[in-house]
Amino acid sequence: EPDGASVVKVYFKAKDDKSGIGTVGYRLMDPQGFSHQGYMSHENEYGPIFHGDSSAWNEYTLKVELAKGSPGGKWQLESLDIHDKAGNRKHHQFIELLQFVTSR
Repeated sequence: EPDGASVVKVYFKAKDDKSGIGTVGYRLMDPQGFSHQGYMSHENEYGPIFHGDSSAWNEYTLKVELAKGSPGGKWQLESLDIHDKAGNRKHHQFIELLQFVTSR
């Protein structure tokens, strides 16, 4: 029987035409509907200067290790927050949540 420990990988491309990509935050939704957040590591994550061509599309890999005991089933990428080196942020939402009340 699976113990819940596994690795989730999300591949994406991103660029910033001026200052370059800085920190990247993410949210994953587990099969029970709970949200888990963190930050992705990459070579230009920290520091004031982007090393390389900031205007070129770069490939990134978000790798998250799910701990033993994590809920089994479908995990979903809920959102990505991509920050550039100038302090701007772009929020990408991938799941729409809807709450409603039923009447009798």
